[in-house]
Amino acid sequence: MMKKTIGKILKVLVFIMAIFVGIPIGFTVGKMLGEGIDGGRSLLELILALLIAYYVNIIVHEGGHLVFGLICGYRFCSFRIGSLMMVRQGGRLNFRSFKLAGTGGQCLMIPPENEESRSQIILYNLGGVIFNILLALICITVGVLIPEMPMLTDLLMFSGFLSVFNAIANGVPMNAGGIANDGMNALHLSKNPDAAEAFRKTLLINAAQTEGERISDMPDEWFTLPEGADMQNVHCASLAVFATSKPLDRGDTQTAEQQISDLLNSKYNIIGLHRNLLTCDLICCRLLNGGEVSLKDYMTPEHDKLMKAMRTYPQIIRTRYFITLLIDKNEKDAEIIRSDFDKLTRKFPYTQELDSERALMAKALEKYKNHI
Repeated sequence: MMKKTIGKILKVLVFIMAIFVGIPIGFTVGKMLGEGIDGGRSLLELILALLIAYYVNIIVHEGGHLVFGLICGYRFCSFRIGSLMMVRQGGRLNFRSFKLAGTGGQCLMIPPENEESRSQIILYNLGGVIFNILLALICITVGVLIPEMPMLTDLLMFSGFLSVFNAIANGVPMNAGGIANDGMNALHLSKNPDAAEAFRKTLLINAAQTEGERISDMPDEWFTLPEGADMQNVHCASLAVFATSKPLDRGDTQTAEQQISDLLNSKYNIIGLHRNLLTCDLICCRLLNGGEVSLKDYMTPEHDKLMKAMRTYPQIIRTRYFITLLIDKNEKDAEIIRSDFDKLTRKFPYTQELDSERALMAKALEKYKNHI
């Protein structure tokens, strides 16, 4: 009860802070539009300034994670802004396309060979917040000193105010939409050994995936935690989610269905994104295993929203294929979805995941043909 109360108080504080940050932004906007250069041009300039400031903030924030990660002994794995992703594969940097609902960017790294210290974990997770604070100080200071350059001043002020907001929103420990922010991660990972171990193993799994290794071939110990681990921690629960991918990648849909069902019915603290993706896998497993599937039992508004927001994600495309082929019995439309899969995932960074999805779709087509 106390944790929930504290969480609500923090959310209210961030909301109040957003209002105070919004006041100077609103003042800047009003000033810009009121200067009367030209109504249409000023509005265009305003939109461009806001867009540039927004993306500058994301780049600087993720850059903070990268710089402090490198300082703390982590190695570069991938850096994403929006859907544009730079990833190290086979010793080379490649550009790929990857979009994750609810995130504007992400910097993932490979953990040091030796177990990280408390300070390393904190600095890596708070690197983005530290860079946002530095950006805010620089932008607002320079913006105040050059009032004779109004367009540049507006851009600097937008960037500075947004940086203040991002620093507080990411630095004050809280969960947003069920996902822990940087401050909460730093707090949990530095105090909870189980969470730190789960976080480390998740980074190892991601790095191996980036290099093209299939989940089914990865060491089993990467997917397990000590008995009695704190599964109310999102990092521990997320590792349990990854574990269900091993039998699914092997094509063992019976085991995968049982593990996914048990996980969804557990009291583990599974974030909404993972819960909805697990539901996609459960639908597919039950269809392949001959179980009855009523979509109204699965397609909640939240799940439907995810399906639309991540419509180019391989797991979502595969689920649409299963539903169209095995529930709607529409082979023609299913083939269109199958063709779209190759087009939409051409720049997807995790090639081994595509192989796994193609194998599942092939099983679905075989099942369909055996029953027509």
